[in-house]
Amino acid sequence: AWRAAFRHMHRVITISRLLLKKRDGFSLEESHIFSNAIGHCISCCNDAGQPRVGLVLADHILTMAASPKDNPVSLGSSFLSFFGLHQTIPQEHEDHALSSSLMVHSDVLLSSTMRAYRMLNRHTEAIDLFFDSVEEASKEESAAAGSSQFVQSWNLAIALLFQVGRSEEANNLYHALEDELKTPETYIETGKGLSSVQDWKGVEEVYSKAVLAHCVSEELALLTMKATTEQEADGKIPTLRAIVDEAAKIDGSSSMGWIKARYWNLKRILGWRYARLLMWWNDPNTASEDEFLLAIEHLESAKRSGVVPKNDDLRCIVRYASFHMRTQDDSSSEGNHMLRSNGDDEFAVSRSQVVELVLEAVFEANRTTLGMQPSFIDSAASGLRALQAKRECIQFVQEALSRGARVNKRALIEARNASEDVGDDDAMQEMSAAIADATTPRPS
Repeated sequence: AWRAAFRHMHRVITISRLLLKKRDGFSLEESHIFSNAIGHCISCCNDAGQPRVGLVLADHILTMAASPKDNPVSLGSSFLSFFGLHQTIPQEHEDHALSSSLMVHSDVLLSSTMRAYRMLNRHTEAIDLFFDSVEEASKEESAAAGSSQFVQSWNLAIALLFQVGRSEEANNLYHALEDELKTPETYIETGKGLSSVQDWKGVEEVYSKAVLAHCVSEELALLTMKATTEQEADGKIPTLRAIVDEAAKIDGSSSMGWIKARYWNLKRILGWRYARLLMWWNDPNTASEDEFLLAIEHLESAKRSGVVPKNDDLRCIVRYASFHMRTQDDSSSEGNHMLRSNGDDEFAVSRSQVVELVLEAVFEANRTTLGMQPSFIDSAASGLRALQAKRECIQFVQEALSRGARVNKRALIEARNASEDVGDDDAMQEMSAAIADATTPRPS
């Protein structure tokens, strides 16, 4: 993003220097192109995380344009005359605020400037700039309706109004925008804002409008599903399935395929009950096995595609081994297998297969930061020992320590007990020392 910003800065400065030498005035088309170019430059700086750089550059170019030149029809006079500015930009304006008059003919420039202000926590200034620009546009005899000029900026203004707590104004601004001008982003920003104030009925109304306008997005669908579960109403599952059917059309997948691919996100947003019911896992007593099978399916799919598996799938595998196998060891005579029967659906997996899955999950986790997370290390160590893979448990914890990971006392105790079980005195001493070190208070 920063390289793109640099390229835009170089081009804008080069063009501005060339235009300064013009003697035949500043045309309407050139004004549009130049203001859009400045807007794109600010936008690239925003993407690079440097919003102030973009504003400083724009201020520099406009100050240069406003400087007195020998040429009476230079860029300065033409540009400022076109945008309705007939005085120089104040040199003492340290905030690099861009005048609303400059925004009249460029939604790109206005929206990118507003976004820069937002990133600098200057939300009120961004909102004021938007309303001033719309008012300025309404005064232009040749200007079209303000809403049609500033759709990107309009969407951003809705988001900003919700963000500063002016939800009623934001909702009014949403309704003021003509339906044919609304974009998927309009519905998303409004839905997010209404969700933030827990106006769940409002979220559903926005979604219904988006469906009619063929502007449904996955983000809006998920917001609406959340709104459905938060309200007291009958028939929630059929309603959720209808939303899934609509969202699945976006990428051309089946409804069940859409749910499977987003199961973990649905679980976070909707909760475990609604997520499992959408998967047709009606029995809560066997849902943990169903999740385990889904995680294995996702892991195999990721391997075939050559991509890193999702952290949620890896966590599920080690967590299932940790909790389910330990419970089974204590209460089941079927020590070598995990079994589940659900009508015609039977599932059996050997202990050695689960050990291989846990080790594979550990390998994949070590390719990301997940392998350094104490909670993951805890579950993996506990799961391996519960699976009677005691030497694997010891080696896993030793390797985690050698990588400099923060290993909790729970995982260290699992490795120490595994060392004691197999009679590895050296490993037991190493783990005992690590436990003592972990329990020693650190100086503040």
